Amino acid sequence: MTIKNRGQTPAYKVLAWAGLRVIEVRDENTSLVVPDPMEEKFALTLAANGSFHKALRFERTLTPNEIADIGNGTRGIYLYGRIVYTDAFKKLRYTNFRLHYTNQPYPPVITNALFNFSEKGNDSN
Repeated sequence: MTIKNRGQTPAYKVLAWAGLRVIEVRDENTSLVVPDPMEEKFALTLAANGSFHKALRFERTLTPNEIADIGNGTRGIYLYGRIVYTDAFKKLRYTNFRLHYTNQPYPPVITNALFNFSEKGNDSN
């Protein structure tokens, strides 16, 4: 996952938390919870137009039922999380994000794998 500051000023005290889960699509709005408050650990400053990478790994093999359900759209692989930072005017900001991979063949062809933005769970201030 790449996090990019598209602003014209640096982002200070940047914290990022992200998770990967395989869940039923109908549970998307209740099962994906970001820790609140986030642990203030490994904060960084991100220059204007700067970026950094956050590596994520799913810690187990998907079951045959999960694979079938991802293909038929019953379940999805979700990448979700929050980015918190302080802007140049010392205002605390956040971005919540949620993407999903569902109703597509699994395993994905890496060059064609697309996570789509979910209808809910994406907002910022």
